[in-house]
Amino acid sequence: MKLGDKIAMLRKKANLTQEELADSLNVTRQSVSRRESNEVYPDMNKIGKLADILETNCDYLLRDDVNESGEKVKIVSDNNKVEKYINRLIVTILSYFPLIGFIVGLISIKNEAKVKDNLLRKLMIVGIIISIIVTIFMVIFVICAIIYSIR
Repeated sequence: MKLGDKIAMLRKKANLTQEELADSLNVTRQSVSRRESNEVYPDMNKIGKLADILETNCDYLLRDDVNESGEKVKIVSDNNKVEKYINRLIVTILSYFPLIGFIVGLISIKNEAKVKDNLLRKLMIVGIIISIIVTIFMVIFVICAIIYSIR
């Protein structure tokens, strides 16, 4: 949440108008409006007074990883979700490769049991089956090549 959004939310929570907040900060109502719309940021020397008026702390106003009571919170971003999905997709693709595919797939399928995304799980199972079939054909081919070279 941006600083202006936090200021607006806390101001409303404190039942203050923009005019009342402006009077407390010795600024104009337009100045408060521009701060709340994220057009401008308050001067650093006003942040402490703003936090006191809004009954919060400076860390909450200035940082995204702190809640209103000043405690650190863990932020889960959409990038993290995308990264996890891409990692799962890579493991799914690896399950299609002979020899290592079925090992990677079997290990990963166990982890996929707790994930609700059935499509990747089904693709991984198909990959494991294809990998096992290709591996069996490769082993048969190698055995035949060895027998042929011995004769």
